[in-house]
Amino acid sequence: MVAYLQMAFDIGYEKNDHRLLIHSLTSLIEAGIDSHDPTCVDSQLAAFRSIDIPPNTNLRQYILLMSDGMEAYINNNHEYAAARFLEAADSVVTDIGAYQYKIDALLCAASIYCDISRHDIAENVLKHALEMSVANRSKQFEATVYNKLAQVYELIGDHDSSRYYDYRYLSLKDSLSSNAKIGHAIEAQFELNISNANEQIRQLDKRHKLQTLLLVSALVVLLVVATLLYLMARSRKRLEESNRHLYQQNLKLLESSSNKTALRRKYKNSPLSQDEILQLYQRIIDTLESSKEIFDIDFNIDRLSETLGAHKRLVSQAINECSGTNFNSLLNRYRINEACRLLNDQDIAGKLTIEAIANKVGFKSRTGFSSIFKEYTGLTPAVYQRIAQESHQ
Repeated sequence: MVAYLQMAFDIGYEKNDHRLLIHSLTSLIEAGIDSHDPTCVDSQLAAFRSIDIPPNTNLRQYILLMSDGMEAYINNNHEYAAARFLEAADSVVTDIGAYQYKIDALLCAASIYCDISRHDIAENVLKHALEMSVANRSKQFEATVYNKLAQVYELIGDHDSSRYYDYRYLSLKDSLSSNAKIGHAIEAQFELNISNANEQIRQLDKRHKLQTLLLVSALVVLLVVATLLYLMARSRKRLEESNRHLYQQNLKLLESSSNKTALRRKYKNSPLSQDEILQLYQRIIDTLESSKEIFDIDFNIDRLSETLGAHKRLVSQAINECSGTNFNSLLNRYRINEACRLLNDQDIAGKLTIEAIANKVGFKSRTGFSSIFKEYTGLTPAVYQRIAQESHQ
C-alpha cells in the first residue's frame, strides 16, 4: 500500500495536482504512524517542502499542520506531533467528504497518545472520531475506530470493553465483507445484464444494417429497372418514328409510281413524243434556273407557258412526267433554294427579316413560307438562319 501511495504522490508532484498530493501525503503519514516506520514518508515530506501551495487551495492549512506533525513525530517530539494533528483536525471545514481528513488526523493523534501511554486522551480522541464516523455513516472508518478502541482498552486493562469493541469491530468487518461480496455479485449481475444488452444492441444493429442494405439494393434494382424501361420506351418511340418515316417514304414512292402510271394513261393522247417532252422539260428547268421572274409573288404556270411559247397542258405534262411532281412543288423547290442562299448570305440575312426574305422569293406570308421551308429542309427558317450564323462565326 505504501508503495502505491508513494507512486500517487510522485504523480501528483509531477502533474502539480495539489488535491492528489494532499490525499496521498495524508495517507502516507497515517501509514507511517500505524506501522511505526516514519521513514516511508521521508522523501515525500522533503519534496512537499519545496512546493508552494496557493493560499486559496482547499485543505492547505490542514496538510501543512499534518506535515509539521509528522516531522515532529520523526524527531521523537510526540506531544507536539499529537497536538499538531489535533490542530489539523480542527482546521478542516465540515463539508461533504471533508470529515475523512478530519478522522485521519484524529487517528494519527490517537496512535501517538497510545505510544506515549496517554490512553485517556487517546480514548477521548477515538470516541470523537467514532461519533463523526457514525454521523457520516462511514462503516469503514467506524470499523477502524472500533479496532483502535479495542487496542486502547486492552492496554488499559479493561478487557470487557476491549472484547466489546473487538466484537463490534469483527461484526462490522464481517458485515462489510458480506456487503462487498453482495456488491460484487450485484456488479457481476449488472455486468452480465450490460453484456446481454450490448449483444442485443449488436444484433439489432446488425439486423438494421442488413435491412438498410436490402432496402438500398431494392432501390438500386428499381432504379435500374426504371432506367431500362425508360430507355426501352425511348428506343421504341424512336423506332416507331423511324418506321413511320420509312412508311411515309414508301407511300411517296408508291404514290410516285402510281402517278407515273396514271400520267402515262392521262397523257397517252398527247401530241408530243417522249423526246419532245424531255426537251420541253429541259427548257422549263433552264427558265426556272435563269429567270428572276419566278420569285414574283404572282408568277404561275400561265406565265411560264407564255415565256416558253408552249401550251399550259403540255408544260404541266412535261413537269409531271419528268419530275414526278407538279408545277407548284417544282417552283417552291427553286424558291426555297433561293431563300437558303439568302439566309446563308450574312450581308443580306443581317439586313432582312424572315418575312422580307419570304416575300423576296415569292411567298405571300411568312406562315406559308415557314411551312414549305420546313417541309423541304426539315428546319424552320429561324433555326436555319441561326445555324448559318453559327457556322460563319
